Amino acid sequence: MESVLEEFEAEVEDLRTRLRAGRFTGSDGTVAVEQADELVSDYRAMLEAESEPSRGRELLDRFREEVARL
Repeated sequence: MESVLEEFEAEVEDLRTRLRAGRFTGSDGTVAVEQADELVSDYRAMLEAESEPSRGRELLDRFREEVARL
């Protein structure tokens, strides 16, 4: 599960970098940042509670799909 959590944190860092860049160009608003923060918080809690790596991977994939919709 540790590798899944590391991948998740890398995804979170990438997401935050993209959102910061978007704010500077005016393409992403406060709503997207708030939605991303909520998504990160929810998925972090689910991943930290998960003990099965395969289930953790499924959650990570779902997180990626939801981030793509932002």
